[in-house]
Amino acid sequence: MSCGILTEFMNFILSIVFICICIVGGKEDILSEKIEQLTEWSMKKPVIRLNSERFKHYVKTPPRNYSVIVMLTALSPQRQCAICKQAHDEFQVVAQSWRYSSAFSNKIFFAMVDFDEGSDVFQYLKLNSAPVFIHFPPKMKPKKGDYMDISRWGFSAEQLVKWINDRADIHIHVFRPPNYSGFLLVILLVTMIAGLLYIKRNSLEFLYNNLLWGVSVILVILVCTSGQIWNTIRGSPFLHRNPQTGQIATISYFISGQMWNMISGPPFLGKNKNSVGLFSGSSGYQFVAETYVDIHIDDLIAFDEANAFVNGKIKSIERKLSFIIKLNIDDQFTEHTEECGEKRTIELQIEYPLQYPLLSPDVCLRTYFPRDIHQKFHSILQEFLTIKTASNNEPYILELLMYIKDSNVFSLIIKNDISPNATEQLTTKQSRLWIYSHHIYNIEKRRHIVNWANELRLCGFSLPGKPGIIMIEGDDIDVNTFWSRLRSLQWKRLQIKEKEDIEKDDKKFDNFEELSFGDNGKGRDYHMNFGQFYQFLIEKKLENIFSTYFGVDGTVAEKN
Repeated sequence: MSCGILTEFMNFILSIVFICICIVGGKEDILSEKIEQLTEWSMKKPVIRLNSERFKHYVKTPPRNYSVIVMLTALSPQRQCAICKQAHDEFQVVAQSWRYSSAFSNKIFFAMVDFDEGSDVFQYLKLNSAPVFIHFPPKMKPKKGDYMDISRWGFSAEQLVKWINDRADIHIHVFRPPNYSGFLLVILLVTMIAGLLYIKRNSLEFLYNNLLWGVSVILVILVCTSGQIWNTIRGSPFLHRNPQTGQIATISYFISGQMWNMISGPPFLGKNKNSVGLFSGSSGYQFVAETYVDIHIDDLIAFDEANAFVNGKIKSIERKLSFIIKLNIDDQFTEHTEECGEKRTIELQIEYPLQYPLLSPDVCLRTYFPRDIHQKFHSILQEFLTIKTASNNEPYILELLMYIKDSNVFSLIIKNDISPNATEQLTTKQSRLWIYSHHIYNIEKRRHIVNWANELRLCGFSLPGKPGIIMIEGDDIDVNTFWSRLRSLQWKRLQIKEKEDIEKDDKKFDNFEELSFGDNGKGRDYHMNFGQFYQFLIEKKLENIFSTYFGVDGTVAEKN
C-alpha cells in the first residue's frame, strides 16, 4: 500500500514539473514571438506605432526582457499640439540613428502612441498632456525617473539620447540627415556681398560709415536679447491659430508680463471670431512673432524718447546710466591696517549725464570715512573732473579710477591733514533701520527676511503678523542692501519708520531672529500682543520707538 501511495506522489510531482515546463516554455515562446514581431516592425519603420491593444500586449503585459521608449503624442491638427510635430521629428532622428547603428539589437525598441489611436493608454498612465517620453524597463514598471522631464531636458535628439543612456544604458550616436539649405544660403550671401563689393570697388567709403555699423550692431543686439536665439534652438512655430475662435496668437516665454496675464486673465483685444490676440494661455513656449513684438515695443519707447529730446520737446532724458564700482586701495593704508589684516576698498557711485563727457559725471563716495576725509576727497575729485571736462571731450572715468589708485589720494590726505588718532583705523558706518509693514504672513517673505539678514550679517528681529515689524542693524551699506531687496517684494504697505546712525558698540542684538508675542490666532488671524512687545523693547532699551510706530505710549502687559 505504501508503494502505491509513493507511486501516486511521484506521478503528482512529475505532473507539476511537466506543467511548469509547459508554462515556462509557453512564456519563452510568447517572448520570442514578441521580440520577433517588434524587430520586424523596427526593420520597416524605426518608430513602431502602437494602439491600445498593441501597447497592452507588447509593453504592458509580461514577459518582457527588452526596454521600450514610448512617445505619447497627439499629431492630429485638431488636437492643437504645436510642439508634438517637432518632438516627433526629433524622436524619429533618435530611432533612425539606433536602427542604422552598428550596435543595433533587440534590447530596446522605439514606439509611439497617438492619442487618437490609443486614448486608453493615456488614461492608464494618467496623462493629460503631450508629448511625453516614458522608458519601460525590462520586467518592471516605470519609475519616476523613467518619465522624461522635457521642461528640464528639452526634447532635442541629443537630449533624448542622453536621457536614454541614463535610463537604459544604451549608447546612441545621433546622425542627422545633412541639410544643405544653410550651406546654400551662406554661399548666396557671400556671393551677394562679393558682387556688391565688386560693383562698388571704386567707392568703398560706405564701409567706414559709423551710422551703418552702429545700426548693424544694435540690430544684432536686439535680435540676440529678444528671444531670437531661443527661437533658433527650439525651432518655434511662427504663429498659432485657434480653430474654434479663429484667433491668431503668439506665445510669450516668461516675458512681457505673461505670467501676470495668465494669473489675472485680462483681455488683450475684443473677443470676437476675427480678432487678433498676441498672447496664448501657455507660459512654457514662445512663437517667433513674439520676438518682433518685444523689439517693436522697446524700440518705440527708446526712439520716441530720443526723438523728443533731439527735437527739443523735452529738456532731458530721465533715465541715466549709473553704476557702482569697488576700488581696492589697500596699499594706501598699509601703515594703518597691518594689524587688522583687512583689505580696504572704497565704493564709488558714478552717474553719467546725457552730455558726458562734455559735462562732468556725478561721482559719490559711498564708503564711510570721517567727515574731514570725505570733504577733502570730494574737493580733490571735483578739481580733477573740472580739469578733464574743460581740457578734452574724451571719456575719462577710467583715468579717474587710475588716478585715485596710483596717486595715493587717501594716503596723502591722512598724512598731511588728519591727526594720527583720527585715522588709526577706517571705520564703517553703522545704522539701525526700523521698518513697518501692514502685515507679514507669507512664508516665502518671512524666509527671505531671515535669509537676507543672515547673508548680510545683520542683527535684529522680524515680528510677523498684523502689523509686521522689522528691525535691522549693522553696516550701513548692508542695511541699505537689505532694504532694497525687501522693497522689491510685493507689499500692501511698507515704509521706513526711523533710521538711526549708531556706534558699533551700541548694537542691541547679536544675531537676527524671528519673534512672536502672543498666540491670538493662527495664520492670518494672528495679531501681536502689544504689551509683551513693549516689554521686550524696554528690556532692549528701545522703548522710545513704540510711539513712533503706533502714535501712543506703550504699557506693559504680563505674559500669560
